[in-house]
Amino acid sequence: MVYKRKFFLGMILTFLILSGATTVSARAADAFEYDKGAMYSSSDYYSIAQTLASTYPELLHLEVIGYSHDSKPIYAMLMTANVKEAMVRDDFNLYRQHYYVEAGTHSRETVNTPLLMKAIEDYAKDYYEDSYIPEFDLSAELSQAVIHFIPLVNPDGFDLVKFGASSVKTAEGRKLLLGMSARDYTDLKANIAGVDLNRNYPDEYYDPITMKWIDKFQRYPGEVPRNDVSYNYDAGPYGGSEPETKAVMRYVQRYDFRNFISFHSRGKFIDCGKYWFGVDYNKRSLDLAAALQAVNGYRVESYSSGLESGFFSDYAAAQTLKPVVTIETTLGAMPTDQSLYQEAYTENGLLPLYAVRHGRETGYFKYRLYVDGFYIRDFSDYVYAKAHADKLEGAVIVADAGVPEMMLSQALAGGDLSVGSSRELSDIQKHWAEATIERLIHIGAIDGYQDGTFRPDNTITRAEFLKLACRSAAACAKTAVIVTAESVKNHWASGIFEAAEEQGTLKSGEISEATWNEPITRYEMARILIRLSENTLNEPEVDTTGIESTMSDHDQVIQSEGDAYYVEQAYGKGLVTGMDESGTFAGDLTGTRAQAAAMVLALVDVTARKTSLNGI
Repeated sequence: MVYKRKFFLGMILTFLILSGATTVSARAADAFEYDKGAMYSSSDYYSIAQTLASTYPELLHLEVIGYSHDSKPIYAMLMTANVKEAMVRDDFNLYRQHYYVEAGTHSRETVNTPLLMKAIEDYAKDYYEDSYIPEFDLSAELSQAVIHFIPLVNPDGFDLVKFGASSVKTAEGRKLLLGMSARDYTDLKANIAGVDLNRNYPDEYYDPITMKWIDKFQRYPGEVPRNDVSYNYDAGPYGGSEPETKAVMRYVQRYDFRNFISFHSRGKFIDCGKYWFGVDYNKRSLDLAAALQAVNGYRVESYSSGLESGFFSDYAAAQTLKPVVTIETTLGAMPTDQSLYQEAYTENGLLPLYAVRHGRETGYFKYRLYVDGFYIRDFSDYVYAKAHADKLEGAVIVADAGVPEMMLSQALAGGDLSVGSSRELSDIQKHWAEATIERLIHIGAIDGYQDGTFRPDNTITRAEFLKLACRSAAACAKTAVIVTAESVKNHWASGIFEAAEEQGTLKSGEISEATWNEPITRYEMARILIRLSENTLNEPEVDTTGIESTMSDHDQVIQSEGDAYYVEQAYGKGLVTGMDESGTFAGDLTGTRAQAAAMVLALVDVTARKTSLNGI
């Protein structure tokens, strides 16, 4: 019965393709019936994509970006005004802003492919009938943006869930299927080779302390088994081993995407947390998630333990440092019943447009990467931009505001600043904290002394530490440390102290002015850091059960009742690791300027946490 329906659907789609080859100027007939979307195969959806592209040729471009193990097409649909003319431009990467939307990575999550197809068709209709989607004027939106839809990343698995082994078309596909331990495919997540594609992406992050890229592919596999080549959790032999994953990776590299949406099921929540990419990155992802939550009402999951690897979201974040959110649609069993399709679309159909609006409001970032004279993408963080540039031949970083130029020569002619390295401080080269200090320079937290030194091994005063910590946290949270000219009285840091008291970083009179120029103790450092973590960066309190095992002098710390909470939280959040291998805190000791910089960097950049920081 299923195949009779498929034959009938195929005949309809063929007719639509043949009859839809002319440009529309008003609302066209639906390319498919969304309320019957559960019936369609991957082939049917590809035919629907062809129909849409031929019906709206000035708006949609269909491109096959790869093939699955079973030789089924993986395709992208680019949507923008006058798409053919736009795509042949040399400056297409900057002519309009680019946005990425994908679905269908996990086989059993069948509702999201039709959701994107309906969104594509509805957006096309509104392009001609502005009233079709009252919330947006697609003609205006698509004159500024390019939305890239990848509706079905895993066509082999999609068909196996719906139609079983008879959906396999090639000898290679049948051979791979025999190697999979599962025989009931209705709960399948993996591709036809038994690999969970959302654990198969290369996974690395840049560590600003060691100045190295850290490969964490399957170093943090989570708590579920990964060695069963079956249908759920196998990550594959190496990152990027699968043809579906490779196709997506190549596509991510091609364009300067402003943000990414990956549709999955189930749970009705938005996941946006990325443990390894720093507080600034996570705040920007949370901002995007909040904008989308205002539309679909889903809860937001912003916490990330860092104990998983190989996700698409990790790969896209590492390559671009742009916000990536995962939308988990529906609450029902999978494959999703047709009765839930309309609810899923009502809640999520407009999310790509809201992501476009959010990206446009965010704009471009300061550090722009050029390779062989052509613009590639921008970064919010200099150190991360430099880490990418160091991987590439002919790479240059340019610093400026506004929309970047496509050509490096134009950017430099316009007065943009080419930056090959940070502003040099004469005494930090080859110091263990060099990369840490450079990172803080580029977020505007450190100036150094007027003689061009940083004096990393000098002790740091209370005033110096407070300024460093508050400026760093404020830069990360994109807030301001309010210091007025009137407040700078008898001491250069008087305004900093007043602002810190107003913002809850210090209690009134907690540090007397007579001691501002004296070295700060490690107890005081911990107190300031944790208050900034909680009040400025809005980080929750962490569970410190068992923390005494990481701190050899914990019995002394708890005797300092006013400081014990802050020290335990500092260890629990990874802001400090101790002065030696046994984790001695030594709270009464003073710290050096380099050690203080490492603590503060850990506060504002999660990638620097839970790392050996030379005994801090």
